[in-house]
Amino acid sequence: MHSDVVSAYLHAHMTGPTKYIHLPGDEKGMARILYKALNGVDNAGQLWHKRYDKFMHQEGFMKNCRDPCLYHHSTRGLQGPRYVDDILSSCDPEKEEGLQKFLKTLAIEFKIRNLGEPKKFLGMEIACFKDLGFCCITRAIYVH
Repeated sequence: MHSDVVSAYLHAHMTGPTKYIHLPGDEKGMARILYKALNGVDNAGQLWHKRYDKFMHQEGFMKNCRDPCLYHHSTRGLQGPRYVDDILSSCDPEKEEGLQKFLKTLAIEFKIRNLGEPKKFLGMEIACFKDLGFCCITRAIYVH
């Protein structure tokens, strides 16, 4: 399944020194404290990654040793790569119920849009053949 976290950075709380923001329409000299990470804040991506990583560890997922955005859950048979706010979730065919449970938990924790079966991810075309038990990933657009 392909999921998109809506306004992902807003799920991360600001840490470190207090940051202030001036909004359009505010009185001159008025500033507001920033409590949530926003796109454009220096460490917003890092804060979002830490927030998502903490959630995944609470759910029992392990991080891949070579890529910190790849997760797997060995007993549930689930895998889940993430690129910023896009998440792919997959499972062994007999573990479909566990995948649906995880997606519900994900939707409770973060506001997500379910984009259904993935057709493209990071420039790769994805074709799933469930009846045959495999998926095909290609970059045919780059092959001439």
